[in-house]
Amino acid sequence: MGEYVPDIGKAYIRVTGERLRKFVEFEFSINDEDLTVELILPYEAFKAFCAKHKATVIQRPDEIGTCDGTTEHPGLYRVPPDRDLNRG
Repeated sequence: MGEYVPDIGKAYIRVTGERLRKFVEFEFSINDEDLTVELILPYEAFKAFCAKHKATVIQRPDEIGTCDGTTEHPGLYRVPPDRDLNRG
């Protein structure tokens, strides 16, 4: 059984960059476009974080609550040539 994650609202992630081709920079928000936390995680940890919080990836903060979740790579983020984050 996995770690318990309370349902505290809809989570959103806006990718803002990439560092050293190893880390993803992003903003994390729950239900509020005005309150975000800036985080940096390695790619695999980022994928796990998104899955754990069932986060919707958005391009702009004003998309919170309106995004259909189809955006794959917002902002400055680019998939490095040796990794594909879209594979399960």
